[in-house]
Amino acid sequence: MFKFLNVFIILFFAQLVSTVYAQLDTTSITRYSIENGLPSNTVYDIVEDKDGFIWMGTDAGLCRYDGQYFKTYTSEDGAPDIEILDLFVDSKNRIWCNSFNGKIFFIEDNKVFDQNNTSFLKNWSYPFWSQIMEDDSGNIILKNSKGVVEISTESFQLIFEDPAGTKDYVVFFNKINGEYQIVHKKEIGDYLSIIDSSGQTKFDTIVLPGIFKNVATIGLENQTLCVSSTDLYLFDGSSFDRVHSFNSGENRILRALFFDDYFWVLTLNNGLYQIPTSNPFANQYSYLEDVATTSICKDQGNNYWISSLGDGVYKIEQSISKIINSGNGLVYDAVKTLCVDEDIVLMGDKYLNLYSYEDGILETIKSSDVKMSSQHINCIEKIEGKGYYIGTDIGTESINFDLQDDGQDLQKLMTKDIKQLNDGSIAFVRLEGVDIIGINGVNDIGRINTSKRPLTIEETDEGRIWVGTFEGVYYYDDKKWDQGNLLKGIPQDRIMDLKGKNLDLCICTANDGLYFMQEGDIKHLSITDGLISNHCNSVFIENENKLWYASNSGLNNIIIDEGKIKSIDLFDSRSGLISNQIYQVEITNGKIYLATPKGLQIIEQKELEKGTKSSSYIDAVIVNNENIYDISETKLNLSSDQKNIEIGFSTINFNSTPSYLFKLEGFDDHWIPTNDRSAKYYNLPYGDYTFKVKISGDDESQRVSQLDFNVKAKFWETWLFKFVLLAISLLGSLLFFRYRTNVQKKELELSRLKTEAEIKALRAQINPHFLFNAMNSIQDIIFEKDVVKANKYISELSKLMRMTLEQSKTPWITLADEIKTLELYLSIESLRFDSKFDMEVEVDPNIDVDNTMMPSCILQPLVENSIWHGLLDKKTKGKLKVSFLNEGNRTLCVVDDDGVGFKKNIGKEKLHNSTGLKNLRERIDLINEGMRSKINISIEESIVSTTEYPGARVEISIPNELNNRI
Repeated sequence: MFKFLNVFIILFFAQLVSTVYAQLDTTSITRYSIENGLPSNTVYDIVEDKDGFIWMGTDAGLCRYDGQYFKTYTSEDGAPDIEILDLFVDSKNRIWCNSFNGKIFFIEDNKVFDQNNTSFLKNWSYPFWSQIMEDDSGNIILKNSKGVVEISTESFQLIFEDPAGTKDYVVFFNKINGEYQIVHKKEIGDYLSIIDSSGQTKFDTIVLPGIFKNVATIGLENQTLCVSSTDLYLFDGSSFDRVHSFNSGENRILRALFFDDYFWVLTLNNGLYQIPTSNPFANQYSYLEDVATTSICKDQGNNYWISSLGDGVYKIEQSISKIINSGNGLVYDAVKTLCVDEDIVLMGDKYLNLYSYEDGILETIKSSDVKMSSQHINCIEKIEGKGYYIGTDIGTESINFDLQDDGQDLQKLMTKDIKQLNDGSIAFVRLEGVDIIGINGVNDIGRINTSKRPLTIEETDEGRIWVGTFEGVYYYDDKKWDQGNLLKGIPQDRIMDLKGKNLDLCICTANDGLYFMQEGDIKHLSITDGLISNHCNSVFIENENKLWYASNSGLNNIIIDEGKIKSIDLFDSRSGLISNQIYQVEITNGKIYLATPKGLQIIEQKELEKGTKSSSYIDAVIVNNENIYDISETKLNLSSDQKNIEIGFSTINFNSTPSYLFKLEGFDDHWIPTNDRSAKYYNLPYGDYTFKVKISGDDESQRVSQLDFNVKAKFWETWLFKFVLLAISLLGSLLFFRYRTNVQKKELELSRLKTEAEIKALRAQINPHFLFNAMNSIQDIIFEKDVVKANKYISELSKLMRMTLEQSKTPWITLADEIKTLELYLSIESLRFDSKFDMEVEVDPNIDVDNTMMPSCILQPLVENSIWHGLLDKKTKGKLKVSFLNEGNRTLCVVDDDGVGFKKNIGKEKLHNSTGLKNLRERIDLINEGMRSKINISIEESIVSTTEYPGARVEISIPNELNNRI
């Protein structure tokens, strides 16, 4: 009987709650003002776009809010005015703005379109446009007191203009079923003009029930909601039906809206009213008393946003689930641990209080006055045949299945985890080690070394026991603790939780995400794979293909298909969670139980939205410190000097700070995690890039935003330039190789010619004919028995031969040595020809004969020519003179004779064709190679010539450069 009565009372209050639940839950109200980043506390209008951004029209600019940051559009961004009165979001997600100066503009893809870059807006800049709306075709309709116009947003052409509006005062309008219903007011009366789809116009006189405010007209099932300063009316096209009235002294209506089967009335002096359309006169709910409210919108997370004059913006959060916290009977909000047994929930708070929750009833099982941060309930475990064991920082307690103390005297040691093993025994994870209690009492089998500090324990189906410690995971076979082994492939990090149901093993780490084993293979998941955080508090395995990952940043649902990760979905405050910090998650009978710092949250699993509705958005590109507003192009082309780029991004998250993953394809090798809102790259090489960004934990295939851009190459970085440079290099190398080869060939040829020239010089110096004749002369002298003369001849010849041979070893000799050689040669020739000629060697006193260098054996061929071709054919005694003259930087060598000279067809031709002189010329040409100043030779008639004996004069001019080279 009492049980039935309790059920009846519960059902009654449940029905009462369901009836009142339609009201806004004002237990969680957040106010945003200039202290939070709003540009002004005066906010005229507020809307949500299709992406989930909240837009606010203020007297200091158009503002966009993503849950973390306020982005304000002002004249610097291209807005024609900073005082924004009305906002409208069209079907293409463009944000239309009505500014105080009457200039209409809109935002699309983060770019401002106004009268400067959109032609049709130039023609409709009239002060005080009072309404913007969109018809079923996606065309924009604008209204002010002088008329109504409709513009195609595809062609930006005027579609409709109110034919009477320029003469009359327009009260309100609506477009229903393709027809314009426009109420005009004249001094003589009011009339309704209806312009049908064919363009026909008719006028019906009507009676207005009052003075309508020129601010709000909303279509409602072929009706129009009309607003005066105190009343709401519905107009059906021919008559007005008043649906609600306010006391004129208490309320001054500014605007009325319709959604969710409610009229929402904004007043200038008494806040916001919520009026159900089903019975508008019977019920009304008021909020934010004494606040001058201006507009309201509902976001995708079922939260309500209310703008005001002077008080900023209010957000009223609406929960989608049951919340158990201090408002329902808990001593503290924080619930640290759970144990869900069918519909019974046991939970421990942040200290030592233990509660049960069943059928909507919360009971306190154990309470404690201890308020020490170091003393918690760490775990609650159901033990078959025993009841529930509770592990705390001060020991282990137990209660029976009737939730009563069973009187067991358990050890008073810190207990981090409790697990019933396959054989029925119970494992207790202590600070000092792991204890095993058998069915009949304590059976201490062994302990882990205390330096490892165990935290959690799990036994898998095959009987292997796993222990998570501060330094990794250890496994034990046959319960021999001293034979424990470290599990390879898992970081030696703090292990937060171990689970083995349905999967081989799931391992939660404090800093490196989640590891799980299947058929002996270890797989790893982290934020780079889609986890919302690398810090895991616990994991719940729902079945072999589905597990839940609880972290300090939200909840992940991981789907596994044939050993591979199929998807990773994210749930956080944007999905309706009361907190992103989840200590523990349990799922039973289609309900999700979450232990959080804000209490226990119970959600119907089917009601929890799959994943987050938010996406990442690229909303700013700054190149070389200059902002690029238009980033809507398919690809952004940057010049070769635009190599420094900063890309800003955001997402919609009104309850927590989001984390992002970004990657620049073509530059980054992997996803980079960040909590910042931008990525910066400096001195990028030329090339094509794709920047990608996503929310950490989101499914990449659905929620990745990207920006393609190209950095052009400088001319010397292009492939054409590199190809030309390579071709030039190859050609240059080829030409240099050929040149070097030719030089080497030429050097070899010069070396050969020099060698031959030296040999020829030696041969010319010691002429075979000369030697033969010299030997004959010696023989004749010996026959004449002139021993003294013969001895002198032989001595002089031997000296000449020895000196010539020594000089032939080097290409250069001093002038003194050259003179000695010539004197020896002349003395021998004089003995041969019995003083046939006189000889003279003259040296300029300004010449240093010991330091003046000249080629060896260079004058002997000339002297020989003078004797044999000039003096021996002379009938009288001849004269031969060899002179060495100083000419500044040159030494002039002269061989002059008064012999027969260059007789026609005999002398000059004979002289020039002589073998000795030819060899001399070739030798001089070789010596001149590589010299700046050259050796010159000239052959002329003697300066003492006569008609009979013109003589011959040969001059060799030798530069003194030789003195520096030797």
